[in-house]
Amino acid sequence: MKQVRSQGPEMPHDRPRSWAAMIVVGCLVMLFIAILLPPARLPLESSQPTRQGPPGGHSSGGARLESRRHPRLHSGATEALSTESAQEIVARRAAQFTRSRREVLHAIAAKLNIRVPEEIEAFFAVAEAGDWEQLRAIFKRLAAERTVRPHPPELDGLWAPVLATFNALEEVNSWPAEEYLDYGNAILDSLKPGMVYVGGTDPGRGIPELLNETNEGEKHVVITQNGLADATYMDYLRFIYGDRLSLPTPEQVQSAYTDYVADYQKRLAHDQQFPDEAKQVLPGERVGSDGSGDWTAVVKQGEQSIQVSGQVSCMLINERILQMILQANPDSPFGLEESFPLKSTYAEAAPLGPIMELRVPEGQDALTADSASQTVSYWQDRVQQLLADPASADSPDWLRAYSKMTDAQANLFAAHGLNAQAEQAFGLSLEVCPYATDAVLGYVNLLTSENRVEDALAVARSAARADPSSKLFQDLLSNLQGSPGAGSKSPR
Repeated sequence: MKQVRSQGPEMPHDRPRSWAAMIVVGCLVMLFIAILLPPARLPLESSQPTRQGPPGGHSSGGARLESRRHPRLHSGATEALSTESAQEIVARRAAQFTRSRREVLHAIAAKLNIRVPEEIEAFFAVAEAGDWEQLRAIFKRLAAERTVRPHPPELDGLWAPVLATFNALEEVNSWPAEEYLDYGNAILDSLKPGMVYVGGTDPGRGIPELLNETNEGEKHVVITQNGLADATYMDYLRFIYGDRLSLPTPEQVQSAYTDYVADYQKRLAHDQQFPDEAKQVLPGERVGSDGSGDWTAVVKQGEQSIQVSGQVSCMLINERILQMILQANPDSPFGLEESFPLKSTYAEAAPLGPIMELRVPEGQDALTADSASQTVSYWQDRVQQLLADPASADSPDWLRAYSKMTDAQANLFAAHGLNAQAEQAFGLSLEVCPYATDAVLGYVNLLTSENRVEDALAVARSAARADPSSKLFQDLLSNLQGSPGAGSKSPR
């Protein structure tokens, strides 16, 4: 099989950035269809790590439920007794994490028999010193250099530990220390023994990764769904986790690319042959065209080179690679904090505290209407805690992070036909952040699938008031106002 290489860096994660914002045009076009047709799934979108536009919502997760699935948020069992302040704890562990990634980087360099460029050495020295502004400037220079062809090969071989360090420290700089510890420990405390954690958004990867690496207890395998299509990131995972996790070979990863292109071509042929049927090619998929955006790959199909680019295509490939990892590790439990809906994982998924557990067997832990309602109660409790905390008003990243978690579980409920619980979860996400793009579009899609156009209009109007500068919300509102059913009483 010919080699497939991604061009450009593994993109930084969601802030969380809305996958829906990448497909605005497609969503708006499909709204009219959604009202007339039977309920349909949301289009499979992507947020292969870029930092998205308008302020997105995030509600909080933590509850007073005496349940293994719903641990209460706190700042770590051992650190709660520490005399250090939260700021001191985070600063100490950030320096510790930086040293650990620097050691990994030098070990990779020794294995590859390559030198460490002076600029990368400077990056880690500044990171350990805690000079954020200088660190960001160095990172931008390194990232820009990687976009130039040719560039020193050392930048590719050593890029993954650089990016992991930057992602984690960016969250240190963005979050209040107490909220940083609260969020990260909520995720880590929810994980089962031996569980592999798959992060998605920027905080969902960066914060647990740093705290996991620097804790004194069990160290979980922590990966991100957003980097799997990047060859340098997969090399990094093989280096640090190859003895703990079965990972696809480079040839298997390449097959994910070629299988994706073949599947895209099949769906495109359907759309061309049956123009009156629902489109199978998703808005934002770019195959066989000039690359644009932050990610581009060239796929060899026989003698033909096919270019694949953009976040949607990249995330569809990431999803295929994640499925390979799941299949290769049948006995390992997996927890997921998603950056975009990985719908192929939904059939056997269930809430696990603020995140989701994948491959949940039938039985006590399987998703049911009762367990979904318990999860809604979990979020109701946490939203009350969040809104009662004066610090939340000054912590937009905190709000966005929790809203994304709530939105992800709402999507899971909707996929299982638990529409009442999905509606409640969407509402909680918007209670925290009324301008959360993912939650707005997901909620509108749910309501229009039930022919509740007036209710969908109310959600769109609220979002447009919350963020009047958003063209997405204005267009959404305009499309809904012109839809059949607007102005009529919504069925209940």
